[in-house]
Order: sequence, then C-alpha cells, then structure tokens
Amino acid sequence: MLNGKWRRIRFVLASTGSISCAALVMGCIDPGGADADDDSVAGLAAENVGEHSAALGPDTDGDGLSDEDEIALGLDPLSADSDGDGVLDPVDLDLDNDGIPNAVECNSAALSLANGSFELPDIPDGVYQLIGKAHMPGWETTAPDQVFELWGTGFLGVPAADGGQFAELNANYASTLYQDIATTPGQVYLYRFYHRGRAGNDTLAFSVGAPDAPVQLREVTTGTAAWQLVTGTYTVPAGQTVSRFAFASISSAGGNGAVGNFLDGIAFTPGCTVDTDGDGLPDSRDNDSDEDGIPDGIEAGHGLAGEDGIVAGPYGSNGLPDSVETPADSGVLNYTVLDTDGNGVPDFQQPFIDTDGDGVPDDVDNCPDVANPAQTDSDGDGIGNACDLACVTVQRGLFGGVQDSSIKSDSPSYSYGAYPYLLTGPRNGVNATAYIEQDLSFIPSGSEVVSATLTLSYSWKSTSGTIDVHRMLAPWQEATLTWNNASSYDPAVLATLAAPAASAGTASVDLTALAQGWIDSAYPNDGIALVSTTDRTEIRSSEYTTQADRPRLDICYYPADMDQ
Repeated sequence: MLNGKWRRIRFVLASTGSISCAALVMGCIDPGGADADDDSVAGLAAENVGEHSAALGPDTDGDGLSDEDEIALGLDPLSADSDGDGVLDPVDLDLDNDGIPNAVECNSAALSLANGSFELPDIPDGVYQLIGKAHMPGWETTAPDQVFELWGTGFLGVPAADGGQFAELNANYASTLYQDIATTPGQVYLYRFYHRGRAGNDTLAFSVGAPDAPVQLREVTTGTAAWQLVTGTYTVPAGQTVSRFAFASISSAGGNGAVGNFLDGIAFTPGCTVDTDGDGLPDSRDNDSDEDGIPDGIEAGHGLAGEDGIVAGPYGSNGLPDSVETPADSGVLNYTVLDTDGNGVPDFQQPFIDTDGDGVPDDVDNCPDVANPAQTDSDGDGIGNACDLACVTVQRGLFGGVQDSSIKSDSPSYSYGAYPYLLTGPRNGVNATAYIEQDLSFIPSGSEVVSATLTLSYSWKSTSGTIDVHRMLAPWQEATLTWNNASSYDPAVLATLAAPAASAGTASVDLTALAQGWIDSAYPNDGIALVSTTDRTEIRSSEYTTQADRPRLDICYYPADMDQ
C-alpha cells in the first residue's frame, strides 16, 4: 500500500539457468509464433488456450479430476490445492482464500440441491435416528417404508466426512436416495460426494440424468477404513432443465440390505466461467476480479484480509476461512458481501465504485452521493447541482411570489388582503384566522429539501400562547378571501409557534416536511392557515411597509438533476 492507495507493481525475474520443457511435463510458451519447444503446439496464443492446456496429462495434479474437466470447471489442472490451504480444489469453497465463496464470485450460488450433508433434521452426536419422509428436507427415497437413517458423528466410532451428520443409504431396505434439481442445458457441473462402507466393502451406483431416465456415471466401492471422496463432472444435455441426482445401493458387506453404504457431503455445482476482467483467470481464483488494483478480499466487506487480500486460516475442511463463517465449516457467511451502490454487482467485481448508482464512477462524479447521471453543474464550480446546496429566502419584495390575508367572524364579507397585519385568535368574542402562501414552483420537482423555516414578526400579543400551523386544502386569493368564502384547512396540526406576550417579537417554525411534500407534489401548495385559540395575535403581513418584518420562508435544498 502506497500513500493510502493500492498500486500494481510488476516484477521481472531473470533466470541465470535453464530448464527443459520436458521437465515441466507440459508445453512451454513459444515466442515468435514458432514451436520452439517442440511440443507440437505452435505459438503463444495456441499454448495459452484454456490455461496450460497444452500437453497436459489426463490428471496432472492427481486430484481425481481430468485436466480437461478441471479446465471446463475453472479449476487449475496443474495444482490439486491451488491456494495451498490443505483443501483439495474440487471440495474447496474458496479457491483463492479471499473469504468470498466461489459461488458468490461465480454468480452461481448452490443450485436447489438441499441438505447435501444431511445436517437436517438435527440429531445429537454419537447416536442414530430413523427419520420419516415428512421430516427429511430435500431427499426422496425408493424405500417402501419411506424411512431415512441418519448418524450423528462418532456413532459406533464413525466420524462425519462433512459437517456433523451423515446418512446410511441402506436404512431398512436396499434403496435409492435422489433429488430432482433445476439445471442449465450445456452447463458443466462438478459433482462430489463421500462414500464409506459400514461392515466391509459396500457398493453404490451414482446416476444423473433426466428424472425418467438417469444414466449411471459411477459405481463406487469403499471399505470401512476411511471415507472416499468421489468427484467428477457432468454436462447437462440439451433440453434437460431438470436433472435427477441419485444414489442406489448395489451391495453391502454381509448381504444385509438394511445395513451399509454411508453417504455424506454431496454437492452438485456449476463450474466457474465468470471472468470479470477478462484476464483468463476465473473470478473464483482471481484475487483482483475487476482489475482495479484492490484485492477482492479488501473489497469483500469482512475486514479480515491482509494487504494481499488473503484471509488467514484456519480454513477447515471446506476451504473457507473459519473467521468468515457462522459457525466454522458451515459455509454460512457471517458478513454481507459489499455492494456499496446497491446495483446488484459486488464491489469486488465492479471496476469502479459508484456509490449513488447513477452510472458515473465516484472518482469522476461531481456529486457522488446523490444520483445525477447528467452531471449538471449550472454554476461551473465543479460540484453538481444535485450536491450544490441552494438557499433562498421567499419574501415579498425580496424573492418569489407571496400572498397572505386574514378573515374575521365580525366582518364575514370583508377582505383583509391589503391590510398590513395578519390576525389570528379570539378577541372580545370575535375569531380571526390568518393565511399565508409562498410560491415554491421555482424549485425543481425531485429536489431534496434540507430545511424550510417560516419566520413571523408580530406587533402585539396580550398574553402568551401558541399558534397552530395547518395545511390548506384548497386554493384562495388574497384580494377576495373572506370569512364567508374561506377555504378549508387540514385539521391536523403540522407545527406550532410559541409567541410570548409582548408588544413586538418574532416566532419561527420548521416547515421542512411540508415543503418537501409540496416539492414532491404529494399535495398542492395552497399555503397554510395560522390558528390560535388562546388570544389574538397581530402579525405583520406582506403589505407591511418595512420589508424585513414581512413573513419570510428560508428554504435550503439540493436541486434535482433536471437532465437525468
């Protein structure tokens, strides 16, 4: 890390010795297009196809998968444990130790295969239980009694191969366990399972195919000494959108159909073909999937990676760092993979961070926290309009359109629109209500109102009291408003002004939420009514001679990006 930012550094190693291509047991890269290494593959481009695909043996790394299958799955055919964590690649859920599961990096989170390690229903360690079909998630059986047999790890000295439980295929009968799962035609899938004999050498048949005609892929025989890991690939035929994944008992030691064939750790997952940065390395094995110079482990969100993006062990039997799981070896993450802008693409696969999701990278966005795809910057100050806080005072004689007036019960037909005072509250049996409307149509729809404060200057109030603010429900006109034709207002009190007894003073009230509703067209801006039930208050109106004492609305907002 240099100066707080990631930098990519290229190292060139010069060799003073030599090594033959034959000693590498694979083809060498031929410079200049010739077949300089005499491996029958000419040229750089040809020898890089499929990553190390030239002159590979059938299973160069000895992990049980052919080199051809590993290349199709996005695995490294030259290394059985490419990240060196002690877990073979075919069963490693995190091939680059960045704390991000391969399934997340490859956008291929496990298919619909359920309960592959037989962890449900939960049973205690060291015991076995017979489980009825209604209580066994995921699996079907051909057994006539529809009963499954689960063992808790350690029962009769047999440990689970994956997790804490496993199944005995021969429960009360020699039968078949199977699941039908959705698959993608043409997709290459990796299958894996663990098999073990109970009393001797037990044999099962593993089949995959259309539900009405599964095809046997393997016949597996295993003794009692240890679990056998079985892996391979299956390419889904055209048109086969549902595949049956089946395990059939062939034989068990001693010939007892009710005993034998332990199963555990069954998985059926698609190969990784996602290569975000196009560098030829699948994201599941690429420590910088988007080639932005920041390791995936740093961008993941778990906060546990070193500067190289690697999360330290222990890793457990599934290859994921225990520190990112709940609990260890469960495969269940204890964090959420970061997607800062919420666009569905994780940060580690997004070459730039776009916090506001407007399609403009943060490092060139003139307003990175508010969506403004048009990047409008009216004043040319380098800050987009969406982040340029605009503050305006709406007051007659200063800016904007304003109308205000009062109505009185003792003069029901008289208009007080030209009167220099607004009256509200009762006095000597006469009621009065004041009305104010400030035009906000100059603010673009979609703008964010940060604050809106109404300030009133009152010239007289005999006793302390409060004035309630109500939203008007219909239009009105200053010049024609009277007690007889007054528009109605919402009975709900939006805010309250406190006005102490005095010959003069000011009072302010927060109308931010109301103003935002007007801007968003949640309701029309017909102004407000000022209602007092305690005592008469005289407020200087927009006709008052001194401009500074007239009603004013101070409003600040972030303008909407009008060109988006």
